[in-house]
Amino acid sequence: MAKKDHFFHLSLLPAAKKDTHISYILSQIKTILKQEGMPDAELNAFEFKPSCNLFILNKEEITKEALLDFTNTFNYTSLNQYSRFFVLFGVDLLNTAQASSLLKFLEEPKTSTYGFLVSDNPDAVLDTI
Repeated sequence: MAKKDHFFHLSLLPAAKKDTHISYILSQIKTILKQEGMPDAELNAFEFKPSCNLFILNKEEITKEALLDFTNTFNYTSLNQYSRFFVLFGVDLLNTAQASSLLKFLEEPKTSTYGFLVSDNPDAVLDTI
C-alpha cells in the first residue's frame, strides 16, 4: 500500500488471519495519521474499533441497506481534520446488487478517504470491484 509516503485510496487484502489484517490496517492508518500531524498521544490511543475516523463493516453485517448506510456516512463532514478510513470484510461475498451500490463510492472517494477491502477469496471478488 505504501510507496515512500504515498498511499493509494483503496487496497484489496487477500486471505490471512483476521488479526494479521487488523494489525496491518492499523499500522497503515497510524502512518497516514502521523503524516497528517496527529499527536503521538492520540496515535497511541487509536484502536481498531469504530470511531469518527474509522468505519468497519464485517461480512456478517453485509446487506445492500448496510452498504448504503456505510457509504452515506462519508457524505457527512468529518468531526476532525484527519483522514477517514473504512474497512470492509468479506468483499468476496458481495452479490451484484451489493457491489453496484458500493461501486460509485469506491471509484470516486471523498478527499482524504482510504479503504481496505478484505477478502478470503480474492478471485471471487466481482470484476466491477
